[in-house]
Amino acid sequence: MTVADEIETRPSVAGKMWWPRVNKHAEPDLEEQPRQALERARRASSIPALQSGDRLTRHEFERRYDRLPANVKGELIEGVVYMASPVRFESHGRPHALVLAWLGLYTASTPGVQIADNTTVRLDADNEVQPDALLRIDTKLGGHSRIGPDDYLEGAPELVVEIAA
Repeated sequence: MTVADEIETRPSVAGKMWWPRVNKHAEPDLEEQPRQALERARRASSIPALQSGDRLTRHEFERRYDRLPANVKGELIEGVVYMASPVRFESHGRPHALVLAWLGLYTASTPGVQIADNTTVRLDADNEVQPDALLRIDTKLGGHSRIGPDDYLEGAPELVVEIAA
């Protein structure tokens, strides 16, 4: 039995529209799973793509950013979206690794200091950045940032490093 066989139709009453009614007790149709996936994809595609230069609120930026593949990075600075470019070895990858090694040594020898790499930082309503590296001091020890309930960093950390390449 197909989905089409399971649908009952009601005639219109006094000019009102009729809606199909699905028999909930019928066996599941394996053809329906791809249809459901297509419908989810259609609904998801109704959210506009995130593009450099877009002017957005932080809430809208996060809504669109959540749809991106994990390897695509973007930031919101003063309400403007900036999408990351591909990363090169000598001009970015190697300096980034050296900075992380240096900050890692500092963190290992300094109690109360935490290091993070490519972590989203919510600075305020119009600024959400993802610096190459950062150091923060635990809030119990006087640090200015805190880890929010959804595991994003909120507020300015003590040190932010961005490799300019």
